[in-house]
Amino acid sequence: MDALRVQGATRAVASALEQARLRAVLRGRAVALRVESTPGGVALRMYEDGNANRSEEHTSELQSLRH
Repeated sequence: MDALRVQGATRAVASALEQARLRAVLRGRAVALRVESTPGGVALRMYEDGNANRSEEHTSELQSLRH
């Protein structure tokens, strides 16, 4: 049972990452996923940088995550 739950969670995260990447590429904006605690467990929430005001620190942090 635990293995099935892990498998399902893995698929959900992979799908959310794919959707976030697609949204970022199509809209030319930074998109982030955040894991949030909910009364029912956890949820993945997608956030988009609406005005593209990335700071240099944020940009370098994103670039370091790519490697």
